[in-house]
Amino acid sequence: MNRKFWLFILILITFFIAQSCLRKVDEETSLVDLELIKICKWKDNASTCVMFTFDDSNKSSINISKVLEKYNFKSTFFVIASDLYTKDLKEMIANGHEIGNHTYSHINLKTADSSKVDFEIRMGKETIENALKIKCVSFAEPGGQKTPMSTRAVFRYHLFDRNYSEFQGAKRNFISYSDFTNVEPLMKSLRNAINEGSILVIEGHGMDGDGYMPMSKVFFIQTLDSLKKYTNNEQVWLTTVKEGSQYENLYHEISLEKKQLNNTLTFTFKGYNKEKYKDLLVSPISIEIPNILSEKLSCLTDSIQITKLTDKFVFTLDLKRNTNIVMKIN
Repeated sequence: MNRKFWLFILILITFFIAQSCLRKVDEETSLVDLELIKICKWKDNASTCVMFTFDDSNKSSINISKVLEKYNFKSTFFVIASDLYTKDLKEMIANGHEIGNHTYSHINLKTADSSKVDFEIRMGKETIENALKIKCVSFAEPGGQKTPMSTRAVFRYHLFDRNYSEFQGAKRNFISYSDFTNVEPLMKSLRNAINEGSILVIEGHGMDGDGYMPMSKVFFIQTLDSLKKYTNNEQVWLTTVKEGSQYENLYHEISLEKKQLNNTLTFTFKGYNKEKYKDLLVSPISIEIPNILSEKLSCLTDSIQITKLTDKFVFTLDLKRNTNIVMKIN
């Protein structure tokens, strides 16, 4: 009798110790997972976002776009709506470039009255959309001239302004091809943007004698060769104004809710405004998970792009399709 009793007690104690250990492991695993899994500052965990932009309706824009395409780079071309090269612009759109609004007739928004400002911004957008059959969501002020009133008008008709972020503290750095004659100033600006995790806007106009203070094709290629080294090692995300600005917005607008139930992890992106971004085809967002955790996880959600980096995995999804990621702990 005593022997059975003590055997029972021993089994009971062993059971409770095992349960306690399992709970402790679960609690520790949950805590570590939730702390280390976070939204990336930039898509695919890049260190900075670089946006090429070229202003005015210059005939050389099509040649600039073709040079960029050889590097698999995209750019935003801000056009004067009263002077459109429709055939060229449609070809550029088909190849992944963005066409933005640079007002209807290239006026100084700082000196114009409110009705003129509204007309130039609104008519520019409408003309571009009607001629090119696209949604024009990005704007750039001629000469960078703006006022609080003109900025309000920009956001009344557009989602994004190249020269202005919706969010206080979201820093943007600018460098123009008219400001430098060798590659080093550009590389210095790029290194600063990488260190800060900020946007770098590289501005230009035309090429080889066309447009305001045009760059040469030879020098343009030199700068692209230098930038390519950074995109190859995934430090730089080079994209359009609408893609970079949307990601910047989402990083500030949404939050990541993380829940664990037994061996299932669910990540839910809260705060995504589907109506706000209805004119965009995709709304990508990335999260990072350290290797030590990724090895224990299997993704159960379809249409997730998974990128393996040196010390982490990056999961990128389109919020228009799905605002949840479900993973199983192996």
